[in-house]
Amino acid sequence: MKEALRIYNINFKGHWPVPNGLVLAAYDEDQAKKMATDLLEEENLDPETMEISEVFIDEPTIIFFENGDY
Repeated sequence: MKEALRIYNINFKGHWPVPNGLVLAAYDEDQAKKMATDLLEEENLDPETMEISEVFIDEPTIIFFENGDY
């Protein structure tokens, strides 16, 4: 049986003033950190600013919404 994926929210300092966000699925926090680090570096953002938190879902919920309004 395949291991279940987990959802992680990644907070990071993005390009100001545009709102930003990253939500990803990974098998564990180490993989999530690697994926986020690779992506942020690819986008010329500092991965040292990121904070990772697992999103626990036990009922229907909205995971991420950003309408660009600032």
